[in-house]
Amino acid sequence: MKAVRVILFLLILCALVSRISVAAYEKDMSVLTTTYEIHNQNPQEAIEQENLAKRDAVRVNYAIGILTVLFFASFFFGRKQELDNNAK
Repeated sequence: MKAVRVILFLLILCALVSRISVAAYEKDMSVLTTTYEIHNQNPQEAIEQENLAKRDAVRVNYAIGILTVLFFASFFFGRKQELDNNAK
């Protein structure tokens, strides 16, 4: 029962972190849209900044995904070790 609660908590936490990263990305996009409007004479610079923001958002999402997978793997490995120790 405790494991189910921990897993549900982690899923909710992952969803929250994902939503925060999406909100940060949307905020960056709104700032870049304003930047694009201000630098209307040089739209290429604004497009480059937008691409950098997208790349950063993708890196953050990959990092969150990798950390989540590592955490779950360590959790289940620790649980397996605990069961093996109890069986002895």
